[in-house]
Amino acid sequence: NPEPITTLSSSGRSLARAGDRLYVGSTFTGTLAVYDIADPTQPALVTSVPLGSGRIEDIDLAGNVLYAATSAFGVRALDVSDPATPYLIGGFALANATTTVVSGNLLYAGGLGSGGIVLDAGDPTQLHQVGTFSPAVGLRELEIRDDRLYVA
Repeated sequence: NPEPITTLSSSGRSLARAGDRLYVGSTFTGTLAVYDIADPTQPALVTSVPLGSGRIEDIDLAGNVLYAATSAFGVRALDVSDPATPYLIGGFALANATTTVVSGNLLYAGGLGSGGIVLDAGDPTQLHQVGTFSPAVGLRELEIRDDRLYVA
């Protein structure tokens, strides 16, 4: 059974990890925090980046791009190639965005009032819609396993 070895000092709702970096989306402040977890017992805050008002509901990494589902602005795309200086490179308006998941060049996203959409993320600076999926409203979580999209 895993046991906690430390606690982060952020109001995180969503996590994504890449090597020794841990990305934490904040529930209350709309801020993305980046931690160095080379020593997991002593995580060190590298930087924090405000993404605007509202909550960061979910985050997902695809290479050097982090996608954030935000309650106020929809989907945001950030370049995290330098974890010390993440910056916004694109986005897509989606009412009350709650979840994102990436598979190849496709980004699946959903929201409480907007249902499920499929975005072409081949160029994250130019996200554009290429499809929709059911259910039409009330999405909280998406997961892809073995070429299947699971929806809750």
